[in-house]
Amino acid sequence: MGLRFGIVGYWMNSYWGGAMAALGGVLLIGAIGPRRPFHGVAFGLGCAVLLFTRPFEGLIAVVVVVLSAGVWRFGMRLVPAFAIGAVAMTAFGYYNFRLTGDALTPPYRVSAKLYNDGNVLPGLSPRTNVEFRHVELRRMADEFEAVNGRVLATWESGLKYSWNKLTVWRIKLLGPLLIVPLLFGMWRERRYGAAFVCGIAGYGAHQFFTVHYFAPLLGLQWVLLMKGWHRMAMSPRGAKVALCIGLGCVVSSIWPYNGEDSERTWGCCTAPGNVRRAEFVCKLEAMGGRHLVMVRYNAKHNIHSEWVFNDADIDASKVIWARAMSETEDARLMQLYENRSVWAINPDEEGLALRRIR
Repeated sequence: MGLRFGIVGYWMNSYWGGAMAALGGVLLIGAIGPRRPFHGVAFGLGCAVLLFTRPFEGLIAVVVVVLSAGVWRFGMRLVPAFAIGAVAMTAFGYYNFRLTGDALTPPYRVSAKLYNDGNVLPGLSPRTNVEFRHVELRRMADEFEAVNGRVLATWESGLKYSWNKLTVWRIKLLGPLLIVPLLFGMWRERRYGAAFVCGIAGYGAHQFFTVHYFAPLLGLQWVLLMKGWHRMAMSPRGAKVALCIGLGCVVSSIWPYNGEDSERTWGCCTAPGNVRRAEFVCKLEAMGGRHLVMVRYNAKHNIHSEWVFNDADIDASKVIWARAMSETEDARLMQLYENRSVWAINPDEEGLALRRIR
């Protein structure tokens, strides 16, 4: 399992991540122990990592760990934790300020405000005043984000949706073999077991959920699993069951991890990225000069296969990608970049190729 999560899986090898958030959660768990300053440093670093990787899920993990361990147990360890937390919050605020103009407004919040007309938590009403300049963004909202958001419009549908997401967690990150030792561990460590359940419930209430969202609590899950295995091994019959479960986990971990098997295992983010777009970027950069590529999709374009995205400093990029709009708006954009070669492309056409406009 460590091989899949930390080395060959998409948790380590993709933009979606998961491994760093899991590391932050493990640091939180490791801070529960002897009252030494080092453990306060670990706790502070764990909070910082979660702040920059998965803030919402990380906050739930911090609350779960602190409440289950007891605030009083941290003692002087809170001093280095608060010091590191202050540095991390300052860096996070500066990052937000440079991107959004407000230290308390992260980029994701701006994106959600502009383009997400669904719900984030159960019981909230969907927004109806969202405007879109591009049909692809409208389709993204209608076919993906709003679908998830509308199911949270009522508490009944929200609870049903949350249960379905928790089923994804049980299948993808736990599986049938590990349910028994996990239950034993939760029974042996009732306080941490109750906190673990509360954390999962909090994750289930969010609008979206894929397996890497659970990363901050993965460390606590494995601690409970180890406790359960230890409890089972204390009796001869339980030791045999624990051995069989362990062998089953080894077999499942070394099972072929490619193609459709990988997709079924993770259910997310295992396919290669947009390789064709990268090939065109290399081709244009090899030609020299600066370029502007106008992209026009067909009506049934796959909303998850995006071609229009750019570097942070768009004007300094050798190749700029833009959505084709009306003739007037396209002419204004080409006039703005009059010193660039202009190309057109439709990713949905057969015989994919760049067509030079200017």
